[in-house]
Amino acid sequence: MDKLKVSLISLGCPKNLVDSEVMLGQFPLDRYEIVTDESAADIIIVNTCSFINDAKEESVDTILEAADYKEDGNCKILVVAGCLPQRYKGKLQKQMPEVDLFSAPAKGTHRRVDRRISVDRLSDAGDRSS
Repeated sequence: MDKLKVSLISLGCPKNLVDSEVMLGQFPLDRYEIVTDESAADIIIVNTCSFINDAKEESVDTILEAADYKEDGNCKILVVAGCLPQRYKGKLQKQMPEVDLFSAPAKGTHRRVDRRISVDRLSDAGDRSS
């Protein structure tokens, strides 16, 4: 099986950069490859900031830009992590259906992505057998 390519966009404070590095470090390298080119990524993670209004706006803009790769690139799963979903998850889920997964900062994001991939693969297998 080919490795899935993961790209991460980190926004905001230095803590977010550390959280981003932790998130990437949790993806097993036997199944995932870290890439810097979002257009080549199967999975894009946007680690957001929502500390001030400008940061919220930058986060939303970046999420929407990343969502374009679901149509114009390889992206199959768009993950939004960090402060923004921690504070506004319910609202974001309604307003951003293009996002596949919202995750609190860093902890366990790779496991949630793994579960999502497993569910998607089972669904795809079911669709092919019908």
